[in-house]
Amino acid sequence: MDCQTDSTLERLVAIVRSQAMLLQTMLELTERLQQHLIAFDAPAIEQSAHEQELLLERLGEFESERIAITAALLGITPSEARTITLRQLCAHMPEHVCTELSLLVTELGEQLKQLHLANSINRLLALRGRNSIQATLEFIRERNLHAINTAL
Repeated sequence: MDCQTDSTLERLVAIVRSQAMLLQTMLELTERLQQHLIAFDAPAIEQSAHEQELLLERLGEFESERIAITAALLGITPSEARTITLRQLCAHMPEHVCTELSLLVTELGEQLKQLHLANSINRLLALRGRNSIQATLEFIRERNLHAINTAL
């Protein structure tokens, strides 16, 4: 392999490593969001959601770069490269790169499982919050009471 290909492979591994680090950050943020949902802390929930959006944008940028590198390495179109998994990509890599990518793929898979679980819990907590607000509003309406928002 030439130096150009070696540096491209190094960049590919660096991108996947960065994606794993961003997913770890996303997992930590999702767990923090869980605490905000439990506490009904609306400003903190909004801030966490904004941070998640920024992380997702960055993950998307890395994924686009990974696809471009995959397309260049394999001589295929970006749309074809989008369908290639990291495990499939290993078949075209030197053994030392494949070993590192395989470890990262395992790490990414575990992080995605944890993230899925945390998001499922957060979805339930958000529904609980919504239902609590609906029940409170219904109680106020049924008794013809008035509520004043003192948070304003």
